[in-house]
Amino acid sequence: MCSKNANSTPQLLIKIAPYLWLISLCLPALHYDNEIYFGYETLVLGIIFGWLGLIFQAYSNITFLFSIYMINRQKNPIKLAAFTFILGFSSLFITQIVATGDKGVYDSDIELKLWGAGIWICSYLALLLGTVWNYIIDRGIIEKS
Repeated sequence: MCSKNANSTPQLLIKIAPYLWLISLCLPALHYDNEIYFGYETLVLGIIFGWLGLIFQAYSNITFLFSIYMINRQKNPIKLAAFTFILGFSSLFITQIVATGDKGVYDSDIELKLWGAGIWICSYLALLLGTVWNYIIDRGIIEKS
């Protein structure tokens, strides 16, 4: 029974990850310049303008989607999943970004919102745990049933 659960759990985590990611896009993710941005807004603006402020965390969405694509191609992207998680998790440490607007160029405080950003990072964690668990099963550390 234990080995059956060991084999099905990583697949469940990997299947849940994209759904968590999609849910996070619909939730408030970021408070910036007295406005709240939802996940989908943060995704689009981050990918388009993230490089301007050296904020590369939005690009973890691309590596996440590529990891899901690789899994669907029967590959285990453990390194890419780890990179995705580390890059996404590093967004917790960003408290200011360089902004431009009516005030010119200035530093602006940002605050991540628990629901959107938290579920977003949980989707990365689910992907990472699922790929690591699959790797352990493939290496024979946990026996297949």
